[in-house]
Amino acid sequence: MLNPDLNRLMPYPFEQLARLFAGATPPVDVTPIPLSIGEPQHAPPRLVLDALQSNLSLVAKYPTTLGTLELREAIATWANQRFALTSAPLDPARHIIPVNGTREAIFALVQATVDRTQGGTVVMPNPFYQIYEGAAFMAGLNPHYLPIDPATGQPDYRAVPDAVWTDCQFCFVCTPGNPSGTALDGDTLTYLIEKAQQFDFWLASDECYSEIYRGEAPIGLLQAAAEAGLSDYRKLVVFHSLSKRSNLPGLRSGFVAGDPDLMAAFLRYRTYHGCSLSLAVQRSLHGW
Repeated sequence: MLNPDLNRLMPYPFEQLARLFAGATPPVDVTPIPLSIGEPQHAPPRLVLDALQSNLSLVAKYPTTLGTLELREAIATWANQRFALTSAPLDPARHIIPVNGTREAIFALVQATVDRTQGGTVVMPNPFYQIYEGAAFMAGLNPHYLPIDPATGQPDYRAVPDAVWTDCQFCFVCTPGNPSGTALDGDTLTYLIEKAQQFDFWLASDECYSEIYRGEAPIGLLQAAAEAGLSDYRKLVVFHSLSKRSNLPGLRSGFVAGDPDLMAAFLRYRTYHGCSLSLAVQRSLHGW
């Protein structure tokens, strides 16, 4: 027997694209624009590659699930400065866990947090990152899709009725969003934070594009929470990755940060899950 929820998973879109592209020959007189997996087209930072190479001998050592204190301190220093968390700074010991890219962390966190005995939904924007939907299915929940408004590039969260929030166990926002590139403003994030507190659901912000912008840097979920006086980040979590912002998708590196009780539970889950960053990778990221 197999887990019946596996039958709910749709084929991953890039597998479908690969089948569609099979046998296709692009014209020789033009340069194709790849519209597939979204692989970065620029070189990765040289300092990361040099640090990775100089620390390759560390592959002989087991890494811990929590990661090194030096890496978590580097992440905290960057995040506290980038998101102006001076009133409620992230604590490397309580608020941060390094992860193997946001894809596996998003999927795993839903499995670790939701209560399958209660049922309910995972609220997400539509179009959406397919991992949001797959995580909902494998947790025994149902996706609730919020259509993106073409005029704003984000769903109209204020139009979501309370009945939806009542049934919600987990809500994803993506800011800046994919495919629109539109970031949520501070007022909208504060509104969603208030809903998460009121209706007791997990609010997760996928911020893997946070460093790709023109003009003013977009606000983050934890930044909005700190500005609203929610210093414990209760029911909140953010995901960050080096894949897009630093052209390092093959390094599979990122972090999650937020509610310290959630981080403690997620760390226990990940210890059994067996996911940890190679020490060579961790050393290469100390200059985060």
